[in-house]
Amino acid sequence: MNIKNDPFWNVERTVFKTSKGDIKLPIFYENFSYIHFLYWIEFDRAAKKVSGTDFTACKFIHGKGAVMLTFFEYRQSEIGPYNEVSLAIVSYPKKNKQPAFIMPQLFMDAKKWTMGAYVINLPVTTEIAMAGGKEIYNYPKFVTDISCKLRGKKFSGTVMDPDIRKPIFSVDGRIGFLGWGIKLWHAASFISYTMNQGKPNSILTEVDARYRMNLGFSGKLQVNAKSQHGMAKNLLDLDLQGKKPFAAISSEKARMKLNDGIPIE
Repeated sequence: MNIKNDPFWNVERTVFKTSKGDIKLPIFYENFSYIHFLYWIEFDRAAKKVSGTDFTACKFIHGKGAVMLTFFEYRQSEIGPYNEVSLAIVSYPKKNKQPAFIMPQLFMDAKKWTMGAYVINLPVTTEIAMAGGKEIYNYPKFVTDISCKLRGKKFSGTVMDPDIRKPIFSVDGRIGFLGWGIKLWHAASFISYTMNQGKPNSILTEVDARYRMNLGFSGKLQVNAKSQHGMAKNLLDLDLQGKKPFAAISSEKARMKLNDGIPIE
């Protein structure tokens, strides 16, 4: 990783001391793949998952809320290789008005977004990734086994229940044929939200990737009825059992900077 000759990596950095070691911010990810699945759900179900926070679920023009389920396969990063899965509600800060245009923001520089993804579950596969996520950002992380494989338009992924060693849920299928591929690093970036020390935080993740945005996915989300894990409960509460996403955004090779969280004043 040559940060001297590449403007993407040429940024000022700080050091955060976690219980598992020092982590530089922004965290650099040199090589990874990802897929965002977008699901429509009943608005009230989305709203309940962010109640008690300083965020409100976005209501789209057809009265629905939206969930973003994302699989990450980090092959090279400064904190080592690991996998991660995010379950998040598309939301906006409660002190602001509902954004007039939500979906078009996905094609804008994330620094201009007025919405983001409030993370309610974030399993990872390593202890250093959990420590960094919890202690720096207050992400709701836990450590477990995660498998994910994105090859062209085929994807399969599973998150295991660490208590019973069986899946919490799985997804397996083929990305829809309607779509296009573009390369604009700022349009691949995104905003996530957390509550950290009682205050709302916004985290900018800058992504440089050639990515696809496609309509539809052939596979249904399958939640294991035997799992008592909180992530299984969230998936069922959101009525995602047996559901297919309406869209998928994916990239087989990307790089990323995960910035420090910024309090929303």
